[in-house]
Amino acid sequence: RKAEFYAKSQNRVVDRKIVISPMVDERAIPVAKSLGIEIYSYADIVLP
Repeated sequence: RKAEFYAKSQNRVVDRKIVISPMVDERAIPVAKSLGIEIYSYADIVLP
C-alpha cells in the first residue's frame, strides 16, 4: 500500500519495492517474493 500511495502522491511509477534490513524472519521471505519485494541485508549491495 505504501508503494501505491507513493505512486499516486508523487505522480511517479514504482519500478521496484525493496526492504533493507540486517535481520529478516525466514517466514517473511516467501511473502516478500509473492508481493514482488526485494530483500537486502546491506544498502551497499542494492544494484540500480
